[in-house]
Amino acid sequence: MAKDTLPAPEVPEGNEVFRCACAADLSGLVGLFLELTDDMDVRIPCERDVQQIIAASIETGGRFSPRGEGRLVLVAESQETEESRVIGMCTLVFSSNCWVGALVCEIRDLVVSRPERGRGLGARLLEAAFREARARGAVLASLFTESSHGEACSFYRSLGFQEKSCTYFEMRL
Repeated sequence: MAKDTLPAPEVPEGNEVFRCACAADLSGLVGLFLELTDDMDVRIPCERDVQQIIAASIETGGRFSPRGEGRLVLVAESQETEESRVIGMCTLVFSSNCWVGALVCEIRDLVVSRPERGRGLGARLLEAAFREARARGAVLASLFTESSHGEACSFYRSLGFQEKSCTYFEMRL
């Protein structure tokens, strides 16, 4: 295995389908995101803003620049009952990176519904994200999480992500 290649996670098989999000998924995706913010005790300014941002990501998903830059929302859809439902999501943001000299994929908004957590779905969703990123020519996957989220940090390490030491800055505009 190449030094920068992430290993495939060893997780149990599931009964779900991974696909690009469509407009019909919007309500379920907003619900997942709000579930996450509730779990993290984070208050968002306005639910409508979240809905508009996710809708815009779905709408632009699949449209990429000639260099492969763009974004898409990947969903995990349960196939356990006759009525399918969205049980997980992540956003893949592709960009050219001068430091790497190639296309990279940033994984954002990884969320798994509460009842599905601890059953390997997050790892399977990330593996689907890795397959999509590789298929589009990305050579590196990255993500951010708060260092205080110990379970999330342990989860990402278990999948082969390497912790990088850097200082993240942000400023409200």
